[in-house]
Amino acid sequence: MSRNIKEVKLAMVGQSLVEHKIEPHDADGWVELEAILKEADFSFTNLEVTVKGDRESWPMKPLDWCTRPDASSLDCLKKLGFNVLSLANNHAWDLGPTGVLDTIELVGKEGFKHAGTGVCLEDAEAPVFVDTPGGRVALIAMASGNLPEQAFATAKEKLGSLARPGVNPILVRDIHAVPRQEFERLAATLAPLGYAPDADGYIQVGEQWFAEGERHEIKRVIDAEDRARHLRLIAEAAEQADIVLVYLHQHHWEQEWQQVGEWLQDFAHDCIDAGAHGFLGHGVPMLQAVEIYKEKPIFYSLGNFIFHPTAGPSYWPDHRCWQSVIVEASFADGSWQELKLHPITLGKEDIIVNQDMSDPSRLYPLPAEGRYGQSILEHLRDLSAPFDCRINVNGDVGEVLLREVG
Repeated sequence: MSRNIKEVKLAMVGQSLVEHKIEPHDADGWVELEAILKEADFSFTNLEVTVKGDRESWPMKPLDWCTRPDASSLDCLKKLGFNVLSLANNHAWDLGPTGVLDTIELVGKEGFKHAGTGVCLEDAEAPVFVDTPGGRVALIAMASGNLPEQAFATAKEKLGSLARPGVNPILVRDIHAVPRQEFERLAATLAPLGYAPDADGYIQVGEQWFAEGERHEIKRVIDAEDRARHLRLIAEAAEQADIVLVYLHQHHWEQEWQQVGEWLQDFAHDCIDAGAHGFLGHGVPMLQAVEIYKEKPIFYSLGNFIFHPTAGPSYWPDHRCWQSVIVEASFADGSWQELKLHPITLGKEDIIVNQDMSDPSRLYPLPAEGRYGQSILEHLRDLSAPFDCRINVNGDVGEVLLREVG
C-alpha cells in the first residue's frame, strides 16, 4: 500500500510448544516479559501444538511425540499479550485433520488472529490481516519438512468438496548431486526401468532425487510451483497491507543446526524482493543469524520461547535450545525504525547452565540478565556478522543496525 502510516509496534519471539499451564515461580521476571509483549500492536509466536477439542481424532505419530494440550494451555499466551499466531508447523498434524480443525476453532475462540492452516489450501495459504492504530499488518505462514504429504491442505478448486484440511506447504527437496560421468551412467542404468530426467534435469526414484553436479553433495531445492505461489501471495498482500511478514517453519536443518542453508537464504531474499517487509523463521530449536537485506530484517530462526518437548526436557540438553531473544520493533513511514533484542532464558541461568531439567515446572521464559544475557546477545551478534548484520550490545539489550551509519 502506498501511503505513510503511523508507528506500528511489533514483538516477535521463538516458537511456543506449550503443553500445559505455566505458573511462574519468578513473577517479577514474567511481568517484565508481559510489559514488552503487551506494549506491541502485533505480538507474534508460532503455536507448535495441536490443541485437543471435542472432535474425534487419532494420533498420526507415536504418542510420545504427539502434542495434545487442551484450550487452557492457551491462557499463558493470551495473558502475556500475544494476539497473532502461526499454526503452520510439524506438530499441526499430530491429531490429523480433525486436530487441525480443533486448533483453528479454539485459537479463534480465544481471540487470536492466525495463519498457516485451514479447511483447504485456499484458507491455509491466505494471509491474516491485523489492523492496528498505526496500519495494517499481513502475515503469511507456511511449513516444510517433517510432515507427510497427507498433512498438506489441498485446493478446493481441484477437488471441490473433497478438499483436505491441513498446513500451507512449501515443498523442499533434497537433491543428490553426482558428477557428470556418474550421473550419465546412473541415467543409462535407470532408463530401461522407465526413469528419465525431467525438464529440470532431475531423476526421481521413489522419494529420492538425483541430478548432475560438480561434486557429490546434497542440494536443497524449493519446488518451483510452491515458490511461485508464495511469491504471488506476498505481492498480493503487499497491495492490501502496510507491513507484510512471511513466516516459515522448516525442518531441513543443516548438519550444524545454527548454519543457514543457501536455499533458505535465497528464498528469504526472494520474499523480500516480492514485497515482504520481514521474514521470520522457526523449526531449528536454536537462534540462527539475523540478516538485514535491503534494510529489511530476516530472522532465520528465533529458536524457542516456550518449550515443553514431548520427549521430555532432558532430550534437549544443549543449552542453546533454552536461550533466545524477544524482538521489539517499530515500523513507520514505510520502513523499520528500530529493532531491539531482549535476551531470554527458558529457565533461570543456573538451571540451564547446569542442565538441571528435573523440574519442568521451572522451565519457562524469563529475562536473561547481566553477563548471561549479554553472552546470548554476543553469540547472536557473532552468528549474524557473516550476514553483514551489525548488532550493538548494550548491557541486556541488543540493537540491530538497520542502515549504514555515515
